[in-house]
Amino acid sequence: MKTGRNAAMTLIELVVVLSIIGLLAAIAVPSFMRARMRALCSTMLHECRQIDAAKDQWALENSKPGTAIPEWTDLTPYLKAGSYLVMNGGKDSLGNPIRIGSVRERLTISPKTVAATTAAADDQFWGPYYPENALAAVQRNDLNLLKKVIAQGKDVNASQGEAIIEAVSFGQTEFVAFLLDHGARAGVDQNLWSKAAYDGNEEITKLLEKAGVSPVADLFYAAALGNVAEIEVLIAKGADANKKYANGGTPLMRAAANGHLDAAKVLMSRGVDVNARDNARKTPLIYAAECDRASLVESFIAGGADVNAVEQYSRTALREAAYEGHSSAVEALLKGGANINAKDVNGFTPLMEAVGNGQTESVQVLIAKGAYVNAQAYYGRTALGDATLKGYTNVVELLKRAGAALDLPAAAAIGDIRTVRELLAQGANVNATNRAGRTPLMLTVLPRMHADVAALLVEKGADPNQKDCNGQTALEWAKGSRQTRMVELLKKAGAKE
Repeated sequence: MKTGRNAAMTLIELVVVLSIIGLLAAIAVPSFMRARMRALCSTMLHECRQIDAAKDQWALENSKPGTAIPEWTDLTPYLKAGSYLVMNGGKDSLGNPIRIGSVRERLTISPKTVAATTAAADDQFWGPYYPENALAAVQRNDLNLLKKVIAQGKDVNASQGEAIIEAVSFGQTEFVAFLLDHGARAGVDQNLWSKAAYDGNEEITKLLEKAGVSPVADLFYAAALGNVAEIEVLIAKGADANKKYANGGTPLMRAAANGHLDAAKVLMSRGVDVNARDNARKTPLIYAAECDRASLVESFIAGGADVNAVEQYSRTALREAAYEGHSSAVEALLKGGANINAKDVNGFTPLMEAVGNGQTESVQVLIAKGAYVNAQAYYGRTALGDATLKGYTNVVELLKRAGAALDLPAAAAIGDIRTVRELLAQGANVNATNRAGRTPLMLTVLPRMHADVAALLVEKGADPNQKDCNGQTALEWAKGSRQTRMVELLKKAGAKE
C-alpha cells in the first residue's frame, strides 16, 4: 500500500511537471520563432543597405545619372564575393526578389517577404525599403501610388519627412504640392527652401513659402533663381559677388547651372571671377556646359573663361557637354577653342565619352570637327570598342566611316572573339601592347573577364608572364580581381606566381 501511494504521487507530479513544460513551451516557442524571424529580417534589412551602397558606388565609378537602372551583375563586384546575397542572385533570405530600381530610388523589399514576416517586423521596421510608402511613391515618380498610401493612412512625415525632402530634391513640384496639402511638415524649413532655390526651382520655393517657410535673402540663392532685381538690390547693399559658399560655389556658378543668362550677365558686369573654382574644381563654364546652356557657354568664353579648364577628374567642359549629349554646347566650345582630344584621368576623350553614353548627335559633331577616332583609354578601351560592346550600330558605322578600327588589344578588351580571330589570322602580334604596355591577354582580365578570348590567345602563343608598364602580369590582375577561372587558365598556360 505504501508503495502504491508513492507511485500515485509520482504520477501526479509527473503530470504537473509535463503540464508546466507544455505551458512554458507554449509561451517560449512562439517567442523564439518571432526572435528568429526578427533576426532574419534584420539580416535582410542589412542586405538592402549593402545593395544601396553598391548602387551608389556603381553610379559614382561609372558616372551614371540618377535615372540609370543597374543590372544585378553590375552590382555584384561591389558586394562580398561568395556571400549569400551574391550567390542567391539578388533574392532575399526568403527567396523573394528585391526590387533594385534606379540609382535615385531606394530599393524595396518584396511584398511577399513583408507578408511573411508581419509577426516579427511591422511596416516601420522596413523603413524606406517598405514596398508601399510615401517615399517609395516619390522615388518612383508615381503620384497614384502616393495618393493610395495617403488614403491608407500612411504617415507622410515618416522617417523625418524623407518623402517631402526627396520630392524637393528632385524638383517634383506636383508631389511637393500634394504632400504639403496632406500634412507634410517634417523637414519643411529654410534648409528645404534653400535646396529648392539652389536648384532654381521657383515654383517649389513659392509652395514652401506658402506653407510658412521664410525665404533666405542671399545673393547665392537670388542668382540660383535668376532673380535679377534681387541680385542688383543685394549687390547695392554690399553683397560680395565672389563669395564662396559651403561647397566652394559662387553665385555665378549657380546662375550658370540653372541657365539664367541675364543673372549671369549682371554678375559679370560687376566684375565676378569667371574662372572661379568650387571644391570639385569646376568653373562656371563647366557648369554651363554640363547643363546644356550654350548661350551661357558663349557668354563666358567671350568674358575670358578658360575653355580648357579641368575639374578634379581632369574633365573639361567639352567632355561634360559631349557625355550629356549637348551638341549645341559642344559646337560652342569647339568654336571657342576647346581641345577636342583632351583626356581625363582615365584616358577618355570627349568622343569616347559621347560614344559610351550613346550620344549620337554629339558623336557626329565631334567626328565632323576632327576628333581622333582611334584614341585609347586605360584597359585598351576605344570609342569603336565601346560602341561595338554596347550594340550602338549607328555609332559603329559613323566611327568606321571616319577611319576607326579595332586593333588586337582593343578587340580583346571587349571580348570580341570574332575580330580577335580575324586579326590573328591576318598576322597580328598576339603579344602586341597598347600604350600602357598591356597585352591582349591582360585585357581579357580587366575591366571584364573574357575567358574564351583568353583561351584563344593562349592557344595562339600569348605570353602569360609578360608584364605591363607597372610590372604586373595577367595572373596578378586575375588574382587581384578574384577571377578564379582566369587564374586557373593562366596557370595551366604556364603563368608564374
